[in-house]
Order: sequence, then structure tokens, then C-alpha cells
Amino acid sequence: MNADKTTGTSWGPLPRRATRLTVGALISLALFAGAAAAPAGAAPHQGSGQGLVGGVTPHAPCKGLADRKDKCKDGKTPAAPTVNVGASLFASANQVIPNQTETRILFTGAVYDTDAMFDATSSTLVVNTPGRYLLKGRLLWSYIASETAHRRLIIEVNGLDTAFDSQPAEDRATGFGVSQDVSTIVRLNEGDVIELNAYQNTGADATSVTLSGGQAVLAPQLQAEWLAP
Repeated sequence: MNADKTTGTSWGPLPRRATRLTVGALISLALFAGAAAAPAGAAPHQGSGQGLVGGVTPHAPCKGLADRKDKCKDGKTPAAPTVNVGASLFASANQVIPNQTETRILFTGAVYDTDAMFDATSSTLVVNTPGRYLLKGRLLWSYIASETAHRRLIIEVNGLDTAFDSQPAEDRATGFGVSQDVSTIVRLNEGDVIELNAYQNTGADATSVTLSGGQAVLAPQLQAEWLAP
């Protein structure tokens, strides 16, 4: 029997369902107290999801599937595939860069081209794999120095200036050329066209000089390297 001490009212036995809820609550409190009393440095409960956002276990497609030799090894998830996409162009002959005329640099071939990017007809690189690319261009200039002139090297994508470098053309190393570089990182789509252009206003024609060092092509050069999707 149960009684209210303030009114003296008596009730019959509590329903069994209420009794079970009370016992469940006591068990939960006991578990909570045990967890709080765990010693410092103790490993967390395996099902706690500690350290995971929202308590969600990361996807592991190979967990427990070590026998799947086609995709899994020792039950470990395989690494993402490496994408090897890029090209580096070279020229085998000098090229005239007329005064005050933006001129496309003409390339003979590719030192390497892993994605069939080189279009020999237009001396450009055409993107086949979309993503973020590192673009680099290099030229070795020979020109008549002018105190009021400048020279520019420009990377264009689809006919639009994407990166350029401009320098004074007031001096030039005797018996050699002046190297100029330009680079950028940009997201490109399939079908985008990359070209390298040069401009100078020294008052006379200048020359893009070819240069190689050992097995490396130093100038002129146009490169595109895929970095990420």
C-alpha cells in the first residue's frame, strides 16, 4: 500500500509498468555514474562515437572484407586513384615578335602530353579533363633595349587574358636574352583553349629564342598541370 503523508489518502499497489520504468531509470543513472567515475585516460566506450561529428561512423567500404582481393587489401579501404594529366610544349626554332603586335608563340611539339592536349595546328593546349590547373609560360627574349619600352608575356584561355607578366625593356644581357615567366592556377572546363602570347614595344622586332639544357627544354615553354577536380 502507498499513502500520501499530507492527506492520509491510501492507494493500492503501483501498476507494474510504472515499476519497470522506475527500475530502468535507476539502471541508466548507475551507468552514467560509472562512466563519470572512469579513470583519466581510459579508452572511451566503443559505441560512444567520441571524436566523430554527430556520432556518425565514417564510411569504410572494405571494413571486414579482407577477402575481396579485387578492391580491398587486409580489410583497408583503397586509396583514391591518382590522376596524371598534363602537358609541356616546346619550340625548336626562333620566332620573330613584331613591334607593338601581340603574337602567339608557336610550338613544335610536346615534351610530354598525358591527355592529348596539344593542338599542333593552333599551337595551343586544349583541356580534355576539367579541373583546377597550374599554367606556366616562359620566354627567352632578344631585343633592342629601350628605356621607355616594356615586354609582356600573357597566358590566354579562350582568347581572354588569364595571367600576364610585364617588365621594362630598358636593358638586355649582352650576347644573351632575358628570361620572362608567367604562371597562374585556374579552374578550367573541357574544351577550354590555352595559349601563350608575347608583346613588346621597343620600336623594332624582337625574337623568341629557343633554349635547351641537357634533356630539358627551357624556353619557350607552355605547361598545364591538372591539380584537382
